[in-house]
Amino acid sequence: MRSTGILMLVVAVVVGGITAWLVMNFLQNQAQPVAQPQAQSAMSQVTVVVASTKLSFGDNLTRDNLKEVSWPASSVPPGAFSTINEILDGADRRVALQNMEPNETVLHSRVSGFGGRATLSQVISDGMRATTIRVNDVNGVAGFVLPGDRVDIMLTRSTKSGAAARDSTVTDVIIQNLRVLGVDQISDEDASDPVVPKAVTLEVSPQDAQKLSLAASIGTLTLSLRNYVSAGTEDATKYKTVSINDLRPVGAQPTAGPVAPAPVSTSPTVRVTRGMKSSSEKVSRD
Repeated sequence: MRSTGILMLVVAVVVGGITAWLVMNFLQNQAQPVAQPQAQSAMSQVTVVVASTKLSFGDNLTRDNLKEVSWPASSVPPGAFSTINEILDGADRRVALQNMEPNETVLHSRVSGFGGRATLSQVISDGMRATTIRVNDVNGVAGFVLPGDRVDIMLTRSTKSGAAARDSTVTDVIIQNLRVLGVDQISDEDASDPVVPKAVTLEVSPQDAQKLSLAASIGTLTLSLRNYVSAGTEDATKYKTVSINDLRPVGAQPTAGPVAPAPVSTSPTVRVTRGMKSSSEKVSRD
């Protein structure tokens, strides 16, 4: 009886040892695939330059507002700098051409060349132009249009002249989804305080620049502020020309115009008397 108990104890110890070895082996096999990608990831890191502080349009780039950080080699943004020396090792300064937040990657397209200045011409997209139109507190959306916003341009004009000019006034949407480059002399896209502008500078194609120049000479231009996330151009066919008739309430009939007076005859009249009776008769000038 005693020997049977000893035998069962030995078997239990052996089975427990085998089980522990199998569990340890299983855990090691599960941990190995995780450690391997981590090692590979650590080996595929590169260095890129990011902003260490907030950079605004026109700020000088210095070692105080830049820093180098590790970055996955497979996701480096095109145009990124790998070292601060690439940016600063030059005879002249470089400045920021776009606003950058802390830890945002510094790209070639966002900084000037050596000795460059923060001018409006450097932020215009390739193939585009900057055109300025005159506005006031009403057609400039009360000053709520700021650099970086998107607007549509409406033209109000008369299709006739003289006394009929007022009744022939129409409004059309002539250009959609234009980027605002500047308001008066302000081009900082971080500007948030409304300013009643006298002029707004827009980024347009060469053909749209011609349209704006012509439109400004024949009527009044008005800005229409777009939703910030609505960057796409909508179907132009949905916009129709709005005239005076469209301002009447729905279902109202057009007002009849003034009744023209009856034409006055200019033919000569001859009075004819026959005995006691007389009458008037019109005769032809011929």
